[in-house]
Amino acid sequence: MGQITRKLRSLSVRASFVIYALLALVVALLICSILINLLERQTMNIYFKYSSMSRIYDVPENGFVEITYMDEGAVYDIYNEDGLQVNTFTVSYHERVETVFDAENPDEIECLSVPPVYSEEDETLETILEILQILTIPVVFCGSMIVCAFLFYRRKLKKPIELLEAAYRKVAENDLDFVLCYDSMDEMGKLCEAFEKMRRSLSENNREMWRQMEERKRLNAAFSHDLRTPLTVLKGHASMLLSSLPQHSLPQEEVIGEVRTMAAHITRLEKYVEAMTQLQRLEDIEIRREPVDAAVLIGALEETAGILCGDKTLLSHDTVEGGAFRLDEEAVSQVFENLLSNAVRYAEQKIEITFRTSAQFFCIEVSDDGAGFSCAGLEQATAPFYREK
Repeated sequence: MGQITRKLRSLSVRASFVIYALLALVVALLICSILINLLERQTMNIYFKYSSMSRIYDVPENGFVEITYMDEGAVYDIYNEDGLQVNTFTVSYHERVETVFDAENPDEIECLSVPPVYSEEDETLETILEILQILTIPVVFCGSMIVCAFLFYRRKLKKPIELLEAAYRKVAENDLDFVLCYDSMDEMGKLCEAFEKMRRSLSENNREMWRQMEERKRLNAAFSHDLRTPLTVLKGHASMLLSSLPQHSLPQEEVIGEVRTMAAHITRLEKYVEAMTQLQRLEDIEIRREPVDAAVLIGALEETAGILCGDKTLLSHDTVEGGAFRLDEEAVSQVFENLLSNAVRYAEQKIEITFRTSAQFFCIEVSDDGAGFSCAGLEQATAPFYREK
């Protein structure tokens, strides 16, 4: 029984409508047949009630009938084949006369029948029965079609339409955290399935959009964080030039050196800004390794450290024995400046930097005499932009 029910539920809307219409037609025919039969019985009961009261006037073989219309009614004279009158009767105008012809010879009259006049109640009842017989077929068929349409809507359309309306309202409210499920394989089931696919696609697009927005926030935070240190370095060089140039206390070579250093930092900032505007994720930053002279790199890092540390004590240890490294100087400078700026922010007074090599790696250690991370904060220290309260 369950399989039959599932198969019926899986029928197409068109096939289901045809089945409902055929069933409605069959039921309408049965109801019409029953009602018409009942009405006909009632009509025949009235007829049989008065049939014994009818007056019958036989007409002789080859006889004829003459009708004379008088003020009081119609006079019927019956004659035989010789022209002799054999019977006569008068019928009032509110009565009716039925002529019965011979079955073997349809041209000859067998008899005249005068049925009795119905009572007012029976006449009214007969009229009502006749009207009901006329109206039975259209009324029953229209009613069956209405019931068919109602049942068809309730069984095949109501539930999926309500589900789709509820889903539409949720989508309009930007609520995609739901599942649209309709257990049927008909057209409405396929429509619900298509709507569910659209919902999943919208939900995935929303998640992707939020992911991109969060990634953009990370990029903006990293961008603003990484710009702070180079700007501080530039500010330090500019302050030194502004304080020294009016007194002519710096040789021209040093002034040119400071300007070149500032130009290099500006070029670095331009490259960094261009790279960040093209990035979609922090993880997409490309590392470009190039040969870099160790002494030049360490000297530039120490110079930057001297400007960033300001009035705090800076201790630098260099155990690198010359040579060259193959690394991305820009990435190394950004990481070093971030480490150093954090040390400057949290140090009490002393900051210590160590440059060394380990196997094939160039290592930079930055330490300070600040409070450091707590045990709980140390577990979260690798999270982007984490700051312990």
